[in-house]
Amino acid sequence: MPILVGYVEPTSHGADPAAVVVFLALAFGVPALGLVLMATDVRRYLRSLGRALVVVTYAVRPGIPYWARKRRPPCLETLDLELPCTEKQVLAAYRRKVKELHPDKGGSLQKFLQLQRHYEQAMYLARNSSAKGDGERKRRREKATTANR
Repeated sequence: MPILVGYVEPTSHGADPAAVVVFLALAFGVPALGLVLMATDVRRYLRSLGRALVVVTYAVRPGIPYWARKRRPPCLETLDLELPCTEKQVLAAYRRKVKELHPDKGGSLQKFLQLQRHYEQAMYLARNSSAKGDGERKRRREKATTANR
């Protein structure tokens, strides 16, 4: 029989144990790692879904948002106002606060810019609450006039 260089006689048991271990580690380890990574990502997805559902409930429910029912919005706390308030009250409170927080009067620019953002939010709330009130009053008047006929 001729001798071949680099030829390895096959073993009687069939496969190299180290190769089997590597194969099994890859065959089961990679999918298991993928499952773990997917599970952590799914948990993150479910948490974000919970936040999205909260946002959707705000959009679906008309009326006063939940934070306004529980406590005053931060914009109204800054201006020392209570709901419901008018645009004139918001403007007067803003002017009072500007005298304290304006950078030309010794206030900080950061606080002044925050006050401006809160003023805009408070005006939005005041406009929306007055528009809803006007609509409700108009409906009551129409209902009363139709009942009198």
